[in-house]
Amino acid sequence: MFDDDLNAVPLPDLEVEVCSWAGRLSAATCRWLTLIAAFDRRKGWSATGLPTCAHWLAWRCGIGLRASYEYLRVARALQTLPQISATFARGEISYSKVRAITRVATPDTEAEWAGEAARCSARELERLVSLQSKIKSDGRNGREKNGGKRDSVRCSWHWNEDGTFFLLAHLDSERGAVVAKALAMAASSLDQTTGPRDDGKIGTDSANDDQEKTVPRARRVDALTGIAASFLAHGAPGLTDPTSYTVNVHVDIDTLIGEAAHRRDDRTQSAEKEELRGRICEIEGGATLAPSVVRRLSCDSLLRAFLTDSKGNPLALGRTRRSPSTKLRRAIYARDKGVCRYPGCRHTQWLQVHHLQEWGAESGVTDPVNLILLCSLHHRLIHDRGLTLERRPTGELLVFHPDGTVMQEAPPISSDPDPLRIFRSAAPPGPDRRSSAGQAA
Repeated sequence: MFDDDLNAVPLPDLEVEVCSWAGRLSAATCRWLTLIAAFDRRKGWSATGLPTCAHWLAWRCGIGLRASYEYLRVARALQTLPQISATFARGEISYSKVRAITRVATPDTEAEWAGEAARCSARELERLVSLQSKIKSDGRNGREKNGGKRDSVRCSWHWNEDGTFFLLAHLDSERGAVVAKALAMAASSLDQTTGPRDDGKIGTDSANDDQEKTVPRARRVDALTGIAASFLAHGAPGLTDPTSYTVNVHVDIDTLIGEAAHRRDDRTQSAEKEELRGRICEIEGGATLAPSVVRRLSCDSLLRAFLTDSKGNPLALGRTRRSPSTKLRRAIYARDKGVCRYPGCRHTQWLQVHHLQEWGAESGVTDPVNLILLCSLHHRLIHDRGLTLERRPTGELLVFHPDGTVMQEAPPISSDPDPLRIFRSAAPPGPDRRSSAGQAA
């Protein structure tokens, strides 16, 4: 297709070619990282006088130093993870997914993580990896008096020469949730048209990435100023005063009470892997939290937790009416993580609850198993175009179009048994074959 007029290529063929090249690029990246690992292991970079292989990679391949360190980390990790490496080499998972799972995978758990990478979207995989990292960190720091280190948090400010004020804050998840909640409430109060609605639609009330982008920059500044002015006017609240706000946290019951850690010695390795998929411990619409933080926060009124079972589902709340109750809506919102579940969609505002099986028909009950969260765009699209939705036992959603097209959250990116074939046959010899030592000289 190199010599074809891409504007004349049929769209189905163009889509196949795009996905095929995604698989080829993944396979090529795996091969490239394997070469980097060998070059690093043999210290091929040392003759250049550069301090590390990452510095050599940045210099020789024209890559940013931070990205070079990350490439090198992944390359080293893949040497101890043969199953993930083999899946990556076949072009079945992307570099973004490999970069995520190599942060937590071990030789004992790599098969499970490779399966999760093939099943999940990159966004969902990042969430699982983040939670697993915090659970492991909890285990290492569980005996510390304050429940973990906070050396990385900081807050600084100064006046610039032009008279503007500069403020920088880097917070942990717990304090970040409080600040984000305050900013979201302040921004909403400045413009009531973006506040909560009572028409049966669900909108996030947390400051996540998507919501932050929808708030104009000037309003965010006014919100921060308003919070400061309110504190100056009313002072600090007393320690015994009840909290006037709530931070919502979604957490499965095992994570909250710590049962998984207590039962670790009594289970087989396969049972432990089955538990991974249903684990959740995160601020509504925000970052993941360490389980110890949630257990501590649950002692006061700051926290409202939505509990789920080991499969990520809330308690079944059978209903004889079509419209779900407020409690049921919140349960569905918690299970679906406040995101439209249509494959590829990331909308987090003005979400609606949809019946997979029409209410009143066989299996069309108003229960969590038959309900799903959709944005208004895709809810309307499903009804207007007659799309059919089906949820697999794993929780993955399939969308069936009238023309036979089937959409899923993480479709395979390549079916080529030899994705590097095109590179082997087409790659010409480079014009400059000198070593980096020669380049440096």
